[in-house]
Amino acid sequence: MAYLVKGNKPDLLEISEKIGVKIDPSSKVTEIKKLILNSQLHVKEEVKIILDRVISDRKEQERIARQAKQHELECFQEITSYDNLRTFIVIRSSSQPKLQLFLDKLRSSNSSEQKIKKSLKARSGEQASHKE
Repeated sequence: MAYLVKGNKPDLLEISEKIGVKIDPSSKVTEIKKLILNSQLHVKEEVKIILDRVISDRKEQERIARQAKQHELECFQEITSYDNLRTFIVIRSSSQPKLQLFLDKLRSSNSSEQKIKKSLKARSGEQASHKE
């Protein structure tokens, strides 16, 4: 019975089906194990071989499913990064003229600001010389 420990409920149900033992799918794992072991069709070595094959098939299916999910995730990431890049390019190209206009205004306001500061300094210098 120890060899049946490594099988889960679906594995045990598949074994029972393969050796021809009728089992209610709602049965508990311990009941399924007892029915398999007490079956007239139970041959220990055969059941071990079937169990190993069922488990390896299940693990292979799980591995394939994980790979498919990983591939799907990688494709999604590629699509997302492509969409992000495309969005960035569209935004950048559409905002380039706006950005240039903003920079031009900023430069002109800075030069105007500098002119005002120079003018104020000159005036304050003139007022100081007049007071003397």
